[in-house]
Amino acid sequence: MSATATVDAGLATLAVKVVVVGDKQWYTNPLTGKFESTTQFTSYERIFDAQIGLGTLLTKLQHPSAPADGSANGTSCWKVTGTLAQADLAPIFGDAVKSDNRMYSVVIPGVIIDGDTANTVHTFYLSNFDQSVTIATPAPGE
Repeated sequence: MSATATVDAGLATLAVKVVVVGDKQWYTNPLTGKFESTTQFTSYERIFDAQIGLGTLLTKLQHPSAPADGSANGTSCWKVTGTLAQADLAPIFGDAVKSDNRMYSVVIPGVIIDGDTANTVHTFYLSNFDQSVTIATPAPGE
């Protein structure tokens, strides 16, 4: 997984790059801009897990809304909202692109990992469907 996380730290908004390859993980330290090894992003890989990830959560969506016009990262899509039982995660909102029925974003508000608050919002943008993607591990000190 290769992603950029935008973190609202109150006085400043920071962009942090995250790279996960197998069991190894790195993020860019916002103070130095250099990659550092970490173990704090393991839970994010579960989003894509076929047994417990987004696909499984969507089958548990309660009270789904009718599709409405939406946009995910600049891509026109259908927006469907609904809720999940707290035990399944938290309320989840998904967008599927109108032309190809793919999910391009998911918004999960509330506490899902340590350090989150009730006001925390995780937004995931998905892309590069059916494409080969090469994710390089960062070099030390990069």
